[in-house]
Amino acid sequence: MEESQIPMEDNKEESDLTWVFCYGSNHPEQISRRLKVPLAKVLEKCRACSAKGYIRAFMGISKKWDETSPSTIIKSTNKARLNSPVLKDSSDEFKAFAYGMTSEELSMMDKWEGVPFQYKREEITLTGKDGVEFEGLAYIKVSDERFVYPSEKYLEACGKTIMAYWYLPPKTSESDIKSPTESYFSVGFEVVNATTGEKEGEYESKISYDQDTCDYILNDLYD
Repeated sequence: MEESQIPMEDNKEESDLTWVFCYGSNHPEQISRRLKVPLAKVLEKCRACSAKGYIRAFMGISKKWDETSPSTIIKSTNKARLNSPVLKDSSDEFKAFAYGMTSEELSMMDKWEGVPFQYKREEITLTGKDGVEFEGLAYIKVSDERFVYPSEKYLEACGKTIMAYWYLPPKTSESDIKSPTESYFSVGFEVVNATTGEKEGEYESKISYDQDTCDYILNDLYD
């Protein structure tokens, strides 16, 4: 299914939706739970995309994630300060996906993200797999000098978000994923401290999805 053919929930026109860049724990399954929308409907309104000139990093403290640091995005111009010269997933583009939210969903997500005290919304230019740019929003962490290495549960959630880039339409064949640490069911990425710009570690793991997500991936693969 091409991106231009993605059906919209409740006959909403695309112009009525706000594309929200999802790069941390907000993978499709979590969006479904938080917004109380069936996963199938969430997947209908997702599009794979990247944010050029940004990288994923972590800072602050999240009570929801075991008092460890949640994710944010920072300009990749800060990469000169990194211990690692080039991030695996994005020296020039940061791959993830966007979800088209109604105004009601956006208000609900604001509460989950702790706007305006924990996160703030910022406009961002996103690029689809077809190279077409479109405007969206991203939740950016309010400045916080604290860093606690993210929990295993949180990093696992981030992994699910990252890999959605590959299986969301237009789907990338697993054989065309050119990363030695990534497939539909495994992921690897660097953990960067947003307060210093330094690499703190690496995360690699297998990914376990809800059954509905597995069906979505595999049914599309073998149709």
